[in-house]
Amino acid sequence: MGLIVAGLSHRTAPIEIREKCAFGPRDTGPALDALRDASGMREGVLVSTCNRTEFYLIEGALDGPPAVWEMLSARLGTDAAPLGYVRRDRDAVRHLMRVTSGLDSMVVGEAQIKGQVRDAWELCRPYSGPVLNRLFQTAQSVAGRVRTETAIGRGAASVSSAAVQLAKQIFGSLHGGCEMQRRDPRSEHAIGFLRKRLRQIAGTQARLHMGHRHATIKRCECSAKRGGSVTLDDHKVGIHLGEHRLQRRQNTRRRFQ
Repeated sequence: MGLIVAGLSHRTAPIEIREKCAFGPRDTGPALDALRDASGMREGVLVSTCNRTEFYLIEGALDGPPAVWEMLSARLGTDAAPLGYVRRDRDAVRHLMRVTSGLDSMVVGEAQIKGQVRDAWELCRPYSGPVLNRLFQTAQSVAGRVRTETAIGRGAASVSSAAVQLAKQIFGSLHGGCEMQRRDPRSEHAIGFLRKRLRQIAGTQARLHMGHRHATIKRCECSAKRGGSVTLDDHKVGIHLGEHRLQRRQNTRRRFQ
């Protein structure tokens, strides 16, 4: 019996691969049931975000990673093992601490991952046990200390914040507005941040223009009404914004739409 983490992330796989390997809340239970049947795992937690899909397992009689790669390969239609990684025991613990603290994020120090890991753990409570519960509880505590005892949170808080700051450097002004291609219901956090940050930089008249390429128009309109944004059809977005265009694409599987 041992602790392992097996999966893939933005460090090992492009966005097209990560989209196909993403699991929604409804998929999590069936996925862990299948792994338990295939590998005899004793405990399991699945962490699936835009940038990573990772299975934290307490192994049973059989080795866990082959079952993980088989599941992910079925989604990809090709062998997933070369695109992933496996960490065991102490290395697996260290990996989770780094992930939860934002040290392994695309934007180092982003705060959203701590909540995403917590939510994943809560969702998987029927499959976790004393070992993983203690591990994830400790990871949350460590992540909190990292943010309060170091300066890691002083920079960009997320990909969204980095995108706005970069656009400001490139265009010099964002008074023309900001375009966001909304592809994922979970992008609500990004929408809120972009709207707030855009107005801090460009003034209260700046508006966030939301395209709804793969999200429903109803969802986009609801998000827009909450903050005075404008919802546009795809073919109108580029025409409306002109040269001041910031495209923020949040890519996930269409199953989350």
